[in-house]
Amino acid sequence: SHSASVRRRAHNPMDAEIPSTMQRSRTETEDNDSVDLIEFQRSLMARKKKKKRKPKKLAAEPVASENSGVDPQSDSKSPQKEYHYTDLLQRCFDQLQERNPNLGRRQRFTVPPPAIRRLGRKVSWDNFPRTCQILGRPCDHVQSFVLTELGASATNDGAGRLVIRGRYDTKQIESVLKKYILSYITCRMCRSVQTSLTRDPQTRLQFVECSLCGSKRSVAPIKAMYLAVQRGERRAARMRA
Repeated sequence: SHSASVRRRAHNPMDAEIPSTMQRSRTETEDNDSVDLIEFQRSLMARKKKKKRKPKKLAAEPVASENSGVDPQSDSKSPQKEYHYTDLLQRCFDQLQERNPNLGRRQRFTVPPPAIRRLGRKVSWDNFPRTCQILGRPCDHVQSFVLTELGASATNDGAGRLVIRGRYDTKQIESVLKKYILSYITCRMCRSVQTSLTRDPQTRLQFVECSLCGSKRSVAPIKAMYLAVQRGERRAARMRA
């Protein structure tokens, strides 16, 4: 009887189906567990990769800034700073002022008026040596220009004063002196009076060179005008002959 019951249990189809379903459920659970493990591993790898990328970028930025001198905050895609015209112009003036401190400063140039004193038919220019010293030109050059413009003759006394033959007042001498300053002293570019008069030995030309702006220009030579011979000079020439 016991053997028969065992056989019945073995041949029972319900008993045979139970273990197969259990085996299927076990395999399915194992497969699901393996899939979950694979996905979990992938997610861990992805997180590790993301964590590794961030410190690389942070570590590379300060190295580039130390070696190349480039600001790490500045990006090529960031908009550049706009400079206005007034700012650039002010920057240019500041640099010019730093490199040339005496460029914009003009020294006041004052020439004393000619002190004219009458001596009969002659006039004496008492402060003539002082005027030539202030102008920075030789007395012979200034004297030749004044006499050429006035059409007169003159002599120098022991003190260096210019004695001109003829009756001339202060306004006439002052106008001639202003003309000389404009022609042989003042710079045409910057209107400065800090100039020097030089002569080229090869071409025999005279040049006015400015010490501030460096410009250089040629000036016309002083040409003697026609002087009428007076009666006394003719008589003196006859007596000498």
